[in-house]
Amino acid sequence: MAVVKPTRTSSIAALTGAESSRGTEKDASSPSGGGSRWLHVLLDETLERQQKLWNPPRRWYRGSEAGDTCVRSLTLSVMGHSVPVSSQTKRIFRTGNAVEDANMQTMREAGIVIEAARKDKQHEIRYTDPPIVGHIDVLARKPTEDNKRLLGEIKSINSFGFKSLPSEHDDPRVNVKNLMAKKPGYICQWSIYSGAPNLDLPEGFMLFEEKNVQSQLIYMLERDDDLLVEILERMREGTKYILADPMLVAPIPKDRNPRGADEQCRKCSRKYLCVRLPDEGTTYDEVRRVDAEVRS
Repeated sequence: MAVVKPTRTSSIAALTGAESSRGTEKDASSPSGGGSRWLHVLLDETLERQQKLWNPPRRWYRGSEAGDTCVRSLTLSVMGHSVPVSSQTKRIFRTGNAVEDANMQTMREAGIVIEAARKDKQHEIRYTDPPIVGHIDVLARKPTEDNKRLLGEIKSINSFGFKSLPSEHDDPRVNVKNLMAKKPGYICQWSIYSGAPNLDLPEGFMLFEEKNVQSQLIYMLERDDDLLVEILERMREGTKYILADPMLVAPIPKDRNPRGADEQCRKCSRKYLCVRLPDEGTTYDEVRRVDAEVRS
């Protein structure tokens, strides 16, 4: 299993044992070498080298973690575990941020954005049980007599993913159901934001923009309270571990099998660490020790 190691001065490809398309590190990274390989490597390295393997541990969930259906993975995320990504993925994230910024500007020009107390900040959502903190993309006002408030999320997507999205439906409940089948993580995140006690926004929308030709799909949404309860119960299950002293990683859930043919576990970037930890869970310090043995 390829695992990215902590050295930020070597390429991700070299660290994982993958063969680099830029040639060998020695040849490609030298400005005196031929062609443009040195510039490719320099730009890639600049994006990759600053990524952290561990962030400071938290005692609360991020709203964006609501789509993680594995309590063990959730607790590792809260502990601060991070897996570096390639420079290409970093560029994809950068493009996604630009798509969000452009749509926010258009909505401001349309006069439908309800600004936060500080215009350069996003509206914050908070729960106490379980402890969750998050920031929504946009709080909008529908231009009708009642000025209905809407919770909006903006997502960029590639051409293949865009074509696989369902058609827009006039019934927001149908849109929630259809998107749960295609993008469950996004709907879980929107639902957590929607149900936040400090905002309580039962209606809203999710805007998808295709990154190549800028086509858009906009789904009007209505909160599914049963789904919200399910998400909160899962996150509450992990709360006792993230608030424990010392902080603990949760046991492997009964419906997960990281050592078998479990499809969700197969795709999980934390699998390499999960399978090396005791099934019943362990402490933060032990997790860090085991991870250091693998990634250093």
